[in-house]
Amino acid sequence: MYPGKIKTYLHNISIKKDLPKLIFITVYVIFIILTAGLTSYIEYYHKKNYQEYFNDKMNVMEATPESRYSSYEYYYDWFQKEIPQDAYSQNIVFILWDKDSRVLWHSNKLVEKFVGSDASKSNELFKNMKFLDIPEKKFKPYELYEKYKPMVSNRGKEPNLFITEFRRQMVFHFFKIPDIKQDIYVEVLRSFHRVVNLEIFIFMLLISLLVSLLFTFLAYFFIRMFLAPIEIMELSMDHFIKYRHAEIANYYSANEPGQLVKKYNILIQKLGNTQSDMFDDADGGNQKTVAYLQQRLLRKAIRKSNHVELLLYPKKPDNDFREFVTLEEEGDLTSLLYVHFDINNIESNIEKHILQDKFRELNEKSLSAEEINEELYKDFISHTEMGPGFLFLRILGSQLEWVKSGPFALFLINFEDQSSELLNSGEDFISSEKNSVESLSIGKKSVLIISNEIFDFLDIDSSEFSDLISKTMETEARPGKSFLGWIIDSINHLNPEAIKQSSLLSLVRIK
Repeated sequence: MYPGKIKTYLHNISIKKDLPKLIFITVYVIFIILTAGLTSYIEYYHKKNYQEYFNDKMNVMEATPESRYSSYEYYYDWFQKEIPQDAYSQNIVFILWDKDSRVLWHSNKLVEKFVGSDASKSNELFKNMKFLDIPEKKFKPYELYEKYKPMVSNRGKEPNLFITEFRRQMVFHFFKIPDIKQDIYVEVLRSFHRVVNLEIFIFMLLISLLVSLLFTFLAYFFIRMFLAPIEIMELSMDHFIKYRHAEIANYYSANEPGQLVKKYNILIQKLGNTQSDMFDDADGGNQKTVAYLQQRLLRKAIRKSNHVELLLYPKKPDNDFREFVTLEEEGDLTSLLYVHFDINNIESNIEKHILQDKFRELNEKSLSAEEINEELYKDFISHTEMGPGFLFLRILGSQLEWVKSGPFALFLINFEDQSSELLNSGEDFISSEKNSVESLSIGKKSVLIISNEIFDFLDIDSSEFSDLISKTMETEARPGKSFLGWIIDSINHLNPEAIKQSSLLSLVRIK
């Protein structure tokens, strides 16, 4: 992992989820290392003390086979007395060799009758017979004798050399009996038990695990306690985002998080006062500022499409923010969003631009129509006080997908046979459950979208308006601006106030 990636990981680490895991792993690894180190330390000094004890005993011994005792077996008895056996350490194999590689005495009674009878046969026996390897397969008496004999021979006035090898549960000794004229070499194999056995080691690992879990639990407890004020402030901010009203964060402490919450509450109170002052226009003092901001917001134009022709009436609305349309295009995919609000004020205008930005972000993520519909529904359902509604269209090639959850009427216009079909699906308002996405192939047909308010002003229903469209097409069947103009003239002929009061008519057709 590169330094940059480590820095990024540390910056993005979750304090509540990832940090306790890191603490557990770190503490447990440290305890395992300490347990292994302590075990190795104890075993090292145990072996070292044993070796020093053995060397001291052998250096000061006075008994030798040549001087005081008549047999090698008596020397073995003396060795067992000086290096006593117990339940944990016993002499397993004891062999005496002379300088000519002949066995003088062996503690194994099974081969005792061969020793001394015929030296050549005796040596072949020790070299080849398998039972001499018992109890440890790797113990080869003759090979070890040949290996270590040159190391302990002819040392002159130097101290005696006692060779000691520790094996898994055995210890091997090789030395030359000191202070005698005859060169006699001793091989000893003894059992040697570890001070820290496997059961104790496993117990230490379990204790380390319990201690690590305890440390992790304490760390998690303190992390939760430390993050409590941050979570409270986060809930307050979520409430503000959803309901446009911030609640005071209730957390009483004099430490650093407590001071942060106190400052946050002061900020929330000032923000609430600022919002009240900003939208309080009872005396008309802010009217010019509001009008200026509205005009600035109105300048945000609808982007042009490469695949779809979008005709709007009115093309540039004055100060009516109840209904609007926005268009986004990614490659061959064109998406349109029609929005309705019951209220017409600066808040609806601001919300208009927030929705336009969000719609652009959703399309840039290459989401499906169903996913965009779900995200739009979540946003609109949280602004029920504004009387929201929306119509979402998506066109790819000749395929049309749409979902209607607002007061819009859709008519499928076929200029070839001069017919009009009402796309009767969805709801005219935001319901408690989101509507599903519909789809069909429109080919060369056009889609006319109008506000339902038209029907109220004309005192007709959607079916009668569809007949009005068909009659208009008999007079003017050309698609585009001319057709939309004839529709507007027809509405004006029936009721001039309908066009003035209704805020949106649009025609969509594939280029």
